[in-house]
Amino acid sequence: VISGQLDKMDGFLDQTSFEFVDKMSQAENMNQERLSQIGEAYDLQLWCAEFYKYYSDRVLMEPSRAMFFEYLAMSETPLFQYTADFELIADKTKVGEENFIAIAKYSGKYRYVNWLKYSKIGELYKMDLLYLLKLEEGRSWKLEKTNAEYIHGKELPEGWRAEAVTSYYKTAKLTRPVKIENFDKRLRKEAVTEEN
Repeated sequence: VISGQLDKMDGFLDQTSFEFVDKMSQAENMNQERLSQIGEAYDLQLWCAEFYKYYSDRVLMEPSRAMFFEYLAMSETPLFQYTADFELIADKTKVGEENFIAIAKYSGKYRYVNWLKYSKIGELYKMDLLYLLKLEEGRSWKLEKTNAEYIHGKELPEGWRAEAVTSYYKTAKLTRPVKIENFDKRLRKEAVTEEN
């Protein structure tokens, strides 16, 4: 991730995460019906709807798993976020029956902690990317709940979550211009240093 070699992430993922990334990287899946099905299958309904709105056109232009990870980098997903560096929090990391690596980024005097879940497969540890994406989706749901309360009041209707997901598919897609040509974070630091 630091070196920007996003095309080499496959080997670090557990099987289920790899299968998800592979599906999200295929042009034939970049339509509302297929992404809705994928969201249901992986319990990432809102996340897949956001992906459809903000990045599906990019995948249609250049389908690849590396493109998927570029989306994570640009959408500020912890660990992958291009504009921030994450540090290991060794004393919060757990290895044993369950494996969670604690990482944090700093913004001013605040430390934002995130968790990466790993499974031990043989002698290797593989990342459960879906766990991280579900944490991200949880943050998105908080925002959607606030929006729904603005529309409906504190007593939310039963189908408010489905309504939120549907709204992403119904509103116009946004094509984010890709300005980053090299996702190597080390180059980003050098560029920032030279400007200062």
